[in-house]
Amino acid sequence: MAGFFVGGAALAATAWLVVACLRLGSLAERLLGWWLVVCAEVVAAAEVLSLAHAIRPLGYALFEAGALLIALAAWLYLGRPCPRGLLHMCAHAHLHMGTHAHRRPMWTHVPLVLLALAV
Repeated sequence: MAGFFVGGAALAATAWLVVACLRLGSLAERLLGWWLVVCAEVVAAAEVLSLAHAIRPLGYALFEAGALLIALAAWLYLGRPCPRGLLHMCAHAHLHMGTHAHRRPMWTHVPLVLLALAV
């Protein structure tokens, strides 16, 4: 049982690090990206562990620990990017009030939405 809790915590942390590395803009993009990474990681863990007949709490915990180390290495390599926080978003919105120059075009969200639907 503890393996699932450890694996779940590592899963959430890994997804957060991956989303931070992607440097997504809005909160909706970050949440959707986080959910996609979580779903993809669970499927990948099940596929890899099923090959070794090791779908057990310990197997999930070890897989997630490995994924967390890989995500941490990528995060450190990219200069420890951090998603913009709520205070930063409010300050950013206040500075650009009335302009939409800082927003991405709508078509840039299409691949993310298609990936979400595929999961």
